[in-house]
Amino acid sequence: MEAYETLIEAIEALKNQGYTTDFNIKENLLHSTDGAHQLLHHDFVIE
Repeated sequence: MEAYETLIEAIEALKNQGYTTDFNIKENLLHSTDGAHQLLHHDFVIE
C-alpha cells in the first residue's frame, strides 16, 4: 500500500486508478458528493 504525504496526493492517485466518486460522512451514512449514493456501514468494504 502506498503512503502519501498529503490528502491531495492520495485523492489524485485514486482518481488515476479509476475511482470517480467522492464520499462524505454525514450522520451514520456515507453520502456521495453527487447525491447518487447513500451507504450504511454494511454496504461497503474499505480495502
